[in-house]
Amino acid sequence: MGTRTALNVPGMTCGHCVKHVTTELENIGGHNVSVDLRPEGTSTVYFDSETEFPHETLAAAIDEAGYEITGTAFVNYVREDDRLVKDGLGATDNELLEVLLKQFS
Repeated sequence: MGTRTALNVPGMTCGHCVKHVTTELENIGGHNVSVDLRPEGTSTVYFDSETEFPHETLAAAIDEAGYEITGTAFVNYVREDDRLVKDGLGATDNELLEVLLKQFS
């Protein structure tokens, strides 16, 4: 079982910003970090982990990188026959959750 998480993070403007956020998420156990960078608005950060992280843990990691979280979504999943299958979900931002769920369609 694993968790794919999406975070809305405003204020990221360049690859240097992405590197800071990626490093902090990897430090808490995130992997496969990717960022939909939107320098003029709110970027979306995606990553996988073995477990779901409490909001406080995510907020502290992003704060350490110099940013804040304005929305979260997660999908717990299991692997079946080389594909990911949803096994639970949650969000503070329903639009972000919809984007995340499309990855499982």
